[in-house]
Amino acid sequence: MNMRWRTPGAEDDDRRLVMSCSSYCPVSSMAGIPSRSSLLPLFVACVLIVSRTYSASITWIGGTGPWNNPANWSPQGVPTAGDTVTINSGTVTADNNSKFATMNWTGGSIGGALTVASGGVMNIGGSAAKYVVGPLTNADGGTIRWSGTGSLYVENNTFFGYTGRIVNQAGGLFEVQNDSSLDSNFLFPLFANAGTYRKSAGSGISAVRPRFDNTGTVEVQTGTVRFDGGGNASGQFTTTGGAVRLAEGAFVLNGPAAFGG
Repeated sequence: MNMRWRTPGAEDDDRRLVMSCSSYCPVSSMAGIPSRSSLLPLFVACVLIVSRTYSASITWIGGTGPWNNPANWSPQGVPTAGDTVTINSGTVTADNNSKFATMNWTGGSIGGALTVASGGVMNIGGSAAKYVVGPLTNADGGTIRWSGTGSLYVENNTFFGYTGRIVNQAGGLFEVQNDSSLDSNFLFPLFANAGTYRKSAGSGISAVRPRFDNTGTVEVQTGTVRFDGGGNASGQFTTTGGAVRLAEGAFVLNGPAAFGG
């Protein structure tokens, strides 16, 4: 019998314990018993495979560094698609292979290219400011949920090496549960919304200061969403208990727009 742990590779996020055993037992002819002189060999084999997918809770401790360095996480190891990830501070440089099931982000900066996959959840909360300094994509079926009192900054200025933008793809949900500002310190931030941008909590104003290109749906269930950076006002804007204000900047209609309440 042999036993081994197989650790996950890029194509395999499970840890699997594999056990196997086999034996080959030939039964030769028995002298003096001709009627049993040609018994077939008996082959006995057993293979037992136990496959267990589990999730771990992993916290960023790396200060400034790459996502894919195992030493930047506690417990040590690069997060997989089934893990819950917590980032409270520091600067994380993600890449297209960065995976998680749930992320709890309460402070610090995220750069590189990070995607919230279908079925994944990013919870943005706490009182500290958070900075998006690389492209953050919310895929079809993904959810980004923003609560807490801390501002969220989208930083896009290539002179300083910032390429921040938020892309909410069709089928994605970006849900605002506060009255904080989506802000930037530079001139070129972008929020591209092809999915649903929804304000579901907070009776005050949620300001959106990056350029907002809407080809999806904006839903305001409470309070006010105020767009201060101009953009593409196509798509749909609906209010069921709040208001939408196109306050500052130039808004362009590149297609049909619908406003309703």
